Amino acid sequence: MDQQDKKALRQERRAQQQKSVERVHRFRSARTWGFMALIVVVAGAAGWVWWFRLGAESGEFSATESCVTHQALAMHEHPHLSIVIDDEPVTIPAQVGIEGFCLRPVHTHDDTGKLHLEAPVRHTFVLGDFFTVWGKTFTRNQILDSIADENHRIVITVDGKEIDTHEHTELSDGQRVEIRYEAVSRQETGAEEEPAS
Repeated sequence: MDQQDKKALRQERRAQQQKSVERVHRFRSARTWGFMALIVVVAGAAGWVWWFRLGAESGEFSATESCVTHQALAMHEHPHLSIVIDDEPVTIPAQVGIEGFCLRPVHTHDDTGKLHLEAPVRHTFVLGDFFTVWGKTFTRNQILDSIADENHRIVITVDGKEIDTHEHTELSDGQRVEIRYEAVSRQETGAEEEPAS
């Protein structure tokens, strides 16, 4: 081998060594950044859990504004809600109260009317909480866009029994709540029946 061949061989070895060193450096750098990202994610999750638990323990829990996780729940209940407007069932949408990674304490997963009541502390949920999270109206005088008047009424039943607590109705596990917007009969309004011709 002559001098030029030896020199070319040395340069090739140096280039390979340099590439090897660069590869190791890139790997160490990626590993370091990955480790740092993992630390940030774990610290963020721990901080979020700590903040959430602190808020729950200090009485800052809100049935309509807090976010919950499925860890460390003090309650997880499932009442069922159905709404009927003029004899037509209304579909309660899936994902009410679920926004990205935030699950509101009262929410739905599907469109069956099954409500999920989840909280890190014992809490008395009321029907109005669900409508607030849903962004829809429910009061003694209105359900969704339907307003009670002299010809229509809003009837609410819990497990088949008519009640008059409307948006203040307390929710519990296994309960079946039905809200009906229906025509008032002439007998109920006190109007006289028109004679048949």
